[in-house]
Amino acid sequence: MGAVNRAFSHEQNKLCHTRSTWFESSFGSVPKTGAKDGRSNLIYVGNNPVERQLAANAEDYRWTFIAYARSSHPFSEKLVIRDSSWNMRNAIREVRALHKSGKPMNHAVLKRITAKLSEKEIRQLTDFIIVTYNVIDYKQALRFFDGSYEQFLTALHSSTGREYDLNETFVGKSDKHYAQMVKVLLTEKQLSDIHDFLAWPDSEKMRLFNILRQRTRALSVQIYKFLHLPLPKTPEGVRRK
Repeated sequence: MGAVNRAFSHEQNKLCHTRSTWFESSFGSVPKTGAKDGRSNLIYVGNNPVERQLAANAEDYRWTFIAYARSSHPFSEKLVIRDSSWNMRNAIREVRALHKSGKPMNHAVLKRITAKLSEKEIRQLTDFIIVTYNVIDYKQALRFFDGSYEQFLTALHSSTGREYDLNETFVGKSDKHYAQMVKVLLTEKQLSDIHDFLAWPDSEKMRLFNILRQRTRALSVQIYKFLHLPLPKTPEGVRRK
């Protein structure tokens, strides 16, 4: 995980023209042993987007592992490579080559290979990338639920997924406000890329802070964190889980 975080930070700083520290502290971890802990851990991770009000059901959220347990293209039309456009086939070849060589995807590669793709193709390529790089053993994971995907969903839907042996800090009750802030900045400020403002001085970011405070329902502390501004000593809306 340390190597992944360092690689991510390096790519983000290169993309944003910054020298930021992207992770405030080490992630929490608790050893898991036995079937009960295995089930509770999968439920906890799967239900994170539900608890943060990003989706009504865990399997409806695109950026998690749930839906890919039963389909290789849960959020797009089935990909038939031989019938795809030249740009799509070229993008697939590049994804396969990067994965085979053990290299990660990054913003520069994604921006380049999707530049000439349609929205439909981008959805298909997104599913293809996730499936290609996915490291989850779904057969093993579902063994915690008698091998049944339906039982797994039942367990997810009947639990909030809370895990009280992890000490986590949550800001506000929902993370959907971050998407609202992205939309405001891309439309009203007409940024070409959401990363553009990250290299700005704090004085310029404060102008964005005032706009986001007026245009969204995000808490002040969420806006501070979103804009990478120093947090006040007693920020509102922080709760521990």
